[in-house]
Amino acid sequence: MSLFIQSPLEKLKLNQKNEFADLHIRNIYMIAENYFPTTCRRLKVNEIIIIEITPIQNGVNSIENKNEDLVSIITKYQIETIQNTNPFSMALNGVIDAAVNGGINMYVNAFLQDKYLKDYPSDENLVLKMKQLLVNQLYILNVGLSLHNRLCPDNFRPFHDKMKIQFDDMKEKLVSYLKDMKPDEIFK
Repeated sequence: MSLFIQSPLEKLKLNQKNEFADLHIRNIYMIAENYFPTTCRRLKVNEIIIIEITPIQNGVNSIENKNEDLVSIITKYQIETIQNTNPFSMALNGVIDAAVNGGINMYVNAFLQDKYLKDYPSDENLVLKMKQLLVNQLYILNVGLSLHNRLCPDNFRPFHDKMKIQFDDMKEKLVSYLKDMKPDEIFK
């Protein structure tokens, strides 16, 4: 692959209140004659591949990427003795108290309601995958909060306690959508 472009795809807006429900993405891959970087001003494009990603697939990808980021930072703080816990705190808080973009609730409202599967029965596997990723995320956040509890300095204790309360609220709201699901083996 020589060039990759990702852009939102304008489609009919069905849900004005939840942008995640209508967020189609177009990935454009351009295969050129030569590789970048190059000194040539122009390159012949041999092939263009366009892949459209549906809103639910985009949501699954987003949650999957966030889970990987969380596992990475948790593992880093488990292994290394790092004095500054601010990046760790912000990573956890960014998911638990997602003030930007509405967080997990936006995915729940867009894709985990019964109406969604009635309208899009072919997305059943993606809905199940999203649910599994959310179960995994709850598990990851629980491990992260436990580690944060041990690492956070005393002056961060009120912040940690606030995150713990918000996490418990988040978990309580998600439980009804994630019945009988268990997390994958994440931390080996």
